Amino acid sequence: MRLRDTLAALASVLLFASTAGATPPAQPSSAPGCVPGVQVQCACPGGATGIQVCSGEGSRFEACACAPAPVVQASVTMPTATRRANPGLWKAGITLMVLGEAGVAVGIALGSAGEGCSESHEGLCVTGGIIGVVAATLLVTGLPLAMIGGKRVPVHGPATGRDWTPSFVTAPGGGGVRWTF
Repeated sequence: MRLRDTLAALASVLLFASTAGATPPAQPSSAPGCVPGVQVQCACPGGATGIQVCSGEGSRFEACACAPAPVVQASVTMPTATRRANPGLWKAGITLMVLGEAGVAVGIALGSAGEGCSESHEGLCVTGGIIGVVAATLLVTGLPLAMIGGKRVPVHGPATGRDWTPSFVTAPGGGGVRWTF
């Protein structure tokens, strides 16, 4: 019996302590009488705050005016169609670079085929050196060609693979073909 009385007393004390300092939440919309035109904050959906204004006669607060939810507009940017600036130049550059790389490998192999460049292997050394220099020149020449020709540029009209466009021109005294490069 003592335990039950002690628990009941403890529960009463806890209940009293939890409600002793609490004040009822302010509810401006049901406040009797207010100063006309006074604005107070109110809760809006999504955790935002709005404004309530006291009515002109001072009898009640108007409905909570919440800011409209921001409209998120998705922006879709379509990729621009591109083509190579000069496909022929790009292909020539790639070809020269591949030949140059292969030639450098052959030149190194020929140059190091013998034990040093002795008299018996002098021809291989010279041939390997010449092939290496020519191949390096091809490699160095092909690189800017591939870079310039391979640059991506926007497509203007149908891609024909050509860098020129003919157009026919007529005039009172005759006609002709105009080439645009």
